[in-house]
Amino acid sequence: MTIKPKRSPEPDLPGRYLVTGLVGFILFAIGVPLLATELVRTNDDPRVFALSHVAVLGWITMTMFGALYQLFPVALGGTVRSPRLGRWNYWLLATGIAGFVPSFYWGWTAGVAIFGSLTVGGVLHFAFQLLRSYPSVRDWHPMAYYVLAALVWLIATIGFGSVYALNWHFAWFSVSDTVLAAHVQMGLAGWLGLTLMGVSYKLTELFALAYGHGRALTFANLGLWNVALLGLTLSLLFEPGAWLVTGFAGLLAIAALIHVVDIALLLRTRRRRKLTVEQWHTFVSLGSLLAAAALGLLLVSGHAPGRNWVVAYGYAVLAGWFGFAIVGKSY
Repeated sequence: MTIKPKRSPEPDLPGRYLVTGLVGFILFAIGVPLLATELVRTNDDPRVFALSHVAVLGWITMTMFGALYQLFPVALGGTVRSPRLGRWNYWLLATGIAGFVPSFYWGWTAGVAIFGSLTVGGVLHFAFQLLRSYPSVRDWHPMAYYVLAALVWLIATIGFGSVYALNWHFAWFSVSDTVLAAHVQMGLAGWLGLTLMGVSYKLTELFALAYGHGRALTFANLGLWNVALLGLTLSLLFEPGAWLVTGFAGLLAIAALIHVVDIALLLRTRRRRKLTVEQWHTFVSLGSLLAAAALGLLLVSGHAPGRNWVVAYGYAVLAGWFGFAIVGKSY
């Protein structure tokens, strides 16, 4: 239940990812008002794709890579395989993202394919490097299981993304809104969501000195979340108009509620009674998760009034759920 600071990696390994994530955060914050007109008009504008990947890849994924390089050995007692390769992989990933986003923005399909392939290579290297490190884990805290599941979703997400990026240049097939939604949900709820939830359980215990909380709800949420997300993804791909889409989206919303309740119960056991800046950010983050779950359920059921509701959903997830959590934990 304690961290092991002596197992910390050299600061430059997580640091380079975290600093790059901060740059991505600033670019996203600047880009949202500048592209507001395009955001509320269509989800098929290359500039909208560029902005969303600045947030998802440049900001949140880079930040999570840096955080996991730090927390995997310190919080789980594992040994990251080949930290030197992790440093080199940073340059591959950073180059890929730095070329991928402008290629999307300017509609350069060859650049999307080329730099997208570099990005895929960098992401897959990180995922497999961490998976190879799992046999060394000493503390099988729930965070370990959440991150393990998240890495599987990361591989699936980047696999779909690589096909879409190449298809943007070669035009093999048309990408429908439901197929695109499946890719988005795998990335947001699968890779990013499970990672954030797992890390939140561990850091809430550490920061708030919250111990003695049962883990039944924690693992129930993990199971329900993955079942619901798998069902939602398959339904969007193969039965986009079926009631199954709404049903699995509803299960995902229930899992989100379970997670919020579980974190609240965990905080009730805290020994550090005074609420910190990080915890106030967490409250907003969890409130945004519930809002996003409700908006997502409304969208898949076909009752959303207009395109601006899609933007509200995306902003609640990115700036609300992930944004406030990342900023709070940074403090």
